[in-house]
Amino acid sequence: MYSYIRKKPTLRQKNLAMKQWLMSATVRVGLFLWVALFGVLYVIQTTAVSTKGFAISDLEQKKEELHIEVKKMEADIASHRSLQAVEARLQESDLVRAEAPQYITLGDTTVAQR
Repeated sequence: MYSYIRKKPTLRQKNLAMKQWLMSATVRVGLFLWVALFGVLYVIQTTAVSTKGFAISDLEQKKEELHIEVKKMEADIASHRSLQAVEARLQESDLVRAEAPQYITLGDTTVAQR
């Protein structure tokens, strides 16, 4: 009948309503689910980061091993390029030394002839 004469809730009633809402089972279950969800997500993220860390560590170790192998190969290449190694391989081969080669000059180029 008199809709304009509604009772407004008092501050105490508002506080009690808020406390009842906060202590309700729905809010507690919802809060528990949020905490559980973020806990599971945290564990998943930590596991993923840890796994990637181990993978990176393995790759760095392999990189160091390959770097050492490259250094050894470079040392082998340098030893095979040395003058003593080339002369030793030359003596092992069946090559014959050319004696007194004759050179022919054609225009501005020089060509060796037997």
